[in-house]
Amino acid sequence: MPGRSKPLITRNGIPDPQAYNPQTGQWESFIGVSWGKTAGGLYVPIRVDDQGRQEVTLSGTIVELPRDPSFPGTITAGATVLLFGSTTAGVRDFKAIRVGWVTWSDGCNIEFVVTFYPMASRYNTPYHVGIVKKTLSGSCQVYLNELIELTSPYFTVKVTNKANVDTTWAGILLVGVR
Repeated sequence: MPGRSKPLITRNGIPDPQAYNPQTGQWESFIGVSWGKTAGGLYVPIRVDDQGRQEVTLSGTIVELPRDPSFPGTITAGATVLLFGSTTAGVRDFKAIRVGWVTWSDGCNIEFVVTFYPMASRYNTPYHVGIVKKTLSGSCQVYLNELIELTSPYFTVKVTNKANVDTTWAGILLVGVR
């Protein structure tokens, strides 16, 4: 085997995680790659961004979810409005949703609350099975792009303008990911 005759890459006498590349005839280090441990105890490389956060890529279908018909173009200061409420049948075949929001503002402070319910008849009651909150704040162009794993097919997405001025959105993305 050609790789057996090549020296391993070491740092301070300790071999780096590496693999032999038969095209170059050299061992190549995985330094710069993060490692994750599977449930079976096997270490595998994972993709990370330059901040060290794991990058996630979903495969499957992305479907735009309809906004609530009463959702306004401008959210008044202090108001909470419904962006989406899953139908009585729920969205059973989705694994996650992606919430995106873009606004131009001198002082934006928007809170997104995704509340999961055990069934459709429990909407707007204290009986929920999970809640995820995300806040978007800042000045000039501010944006949010969050992937949220579904814990129930029955959920609502509500938006609260916590600023003391009205906020007009420039773009909204709400999709289900199968």
